[in-house]
Amino acid sequence: MWECYNDLVRYYIKKHSGFTLIELLLVIGILGILSVIGLGTFSSMIIKGKDSRRKNDLAQIAKALELYKNDFGVYPDDDNSGGLVGCKSLASDPLTTCPNPWTTKFQTYKNSEKIIYLDKYPVEVDAYKIYYYERVIDDGETGFALYASLDNTQDKDVKRIDDEPDPEGWRIDCVATSGMEEKSSTSTICNYKLTNSGVERE
Repeated sequence: MWECYNDLVRYYIKKHSGFTLIELLLVIGILGILSVIGLGTFSSMIIKGKDSRRKNDLAQIAKALELYKNDFGVYPDDDNSGGLVGCKSLASDPLTTCPNPWTTKFQTYKNSEKIIYLDKYPVEVDAYKIYYYERVIDDGETGFALYASLDNTQDKDVKRIDDEPDPEGWRIDCVATSGMEEKSSTSTICNYKLTNSGVERE
């Protein structure tokens, strides 16, 4: 009797010890769907993370610019290419674009006294893009505008026309000189603008 029982158990284990082709295909299909969903979510998180850093970087620069104006009465000049001309490595040096090759700090001198506004001047997350700065003069009053190129064009803070994202942004290119080759494959249009009055969307 026990032999019959043992034979029956062995037969059952042998019969049900592996997956059928349909079961394997079903598992592979489910894993494929989950990986696509996971990759899409992961990519979206990376894009939002980069854009969040860009906004924080410009906010830091804006605070430093207000301190600069408090010390000198005006905002720093621009170099007509998006650079901020307000840095000195030594008191005797002329003003150069920040950050300069000798220091990553946003620093200058007043009456031979060193003033550091930022320990590290923020630079774009992507090497082929830049943060664009321009000094604005309106009715004799100086102001500033800081621009960035956000990857998420659906972000609530990108430039808009009739409540829709403007594909041409602020008509300023946030491309680095060294990034011209990558410009064709990736948008570098400045679509985010922070001024001394706050974020502008229109």
